[in-house]
Amino acid sequence: MKCKLSSIIDGMERANIDETFYLNEENGRVWESFDSEQFYIDNGEKVDEGTIDDSIPLPTSYEINNYNIMVDFIHTLSDAQVQTQLLIAIQGKGAFRRFKDSCVNYGLIREWNRFQNHAYYELAKEWCEWNRIDFEDDVDLKI
Repeated sequence: MKCKLSSIIDGMERANIDETFYLNEENGRVWESFDSEQFYIDNGEKVDEGTIDDSIPLPTSYEINNYNIMVDFIHTLSDAQVQTQLLIAIQGKGAFRRFKDSCVNYGLIREWNRFQNHAYYELAKEWCEWNRIDFEDDVDLKI
């Protein structure tokens, strides 16, 4: 069964410390486990026990490392002053909020969103290939 790459990306984007997302290899659907409850992310339907047994975990937020994605984006910018300001913005607590606010202030939010979407797309494809998951590339990267 082919899974939709967009569903895998959705699960990866929603990954955090409290929630774990899985791909069921039999039905190709992504589901989440939160507070001992399991639900499909596409419709909120409760997951049955067989789904749990045939599933593998999606990359965690730790494995995805959004901080490194921000740093990679900053290094693509040609304006050294903007690079410096963004590198300063991502230091310490609140880095993600300051980074996003700075991207808005410098008119870079569309470029950031495009870069981040592409990074998740590539991570999801690599994850599928690494785990020998047959996927349908249903992702439109245009913003």
